[in-house]
Amino acid sequence: MDTMETLGDQINFAWEEKYPLEDTLLGGIGLNKSQVLQLMTKFENPIGERAHRDRALLYVLLRTVLGASEVILLRWSGSVQNDEGETFFMIPGKKGHIRYASPGREALGFVQAYQDFCGVSDLLFLSLPDRATNNLRHQLTSRGLRKIISGWKRISN
Repeated sequence: MDTMETLGDQINFAWEEKYPLEDTLLGGIGLNKSQVLQLMTKFENPIGERAHRDRALLYVLLRTVLGASEVILLRWSGSVQNDEGETFFMIPGKKGHIRYASPGREALGFVQAYQDFCGVSDLLFLSLPDRATNNLRHQLTSRGLRKIISGWKRISN
């Protein structure tokens, strides 16, 4: 995979076909297919910032095999587009290697809806407003992301 065109040609928008659920962070934390489908239904018409964020996170996690520490570092400034307009995020790896991840147009549409709701940021995902610090937001942490996903397990049971 040397060119963006080659990467773009390999995109498949059906999540269960692109990556097996068990290969994603959601599967690694223990969500099964029926739980994921319940969450997709729950987030279909989000109301409020948390629901918008959770829907965007769910779809980004379903369509990539990124770990928690990689998802929280996704930035618009670290993205590139191929000739077809598909957005890819550069993920720095060991020894200077760079990987590319594309969540797909639907997931990025949900990220955009989330950011339209809470305010645009270079980071794709932020914390909810912190009442202890005058409603300031900060970068979502790996631990915070894992707590969100663990909460999804309780919702879908």
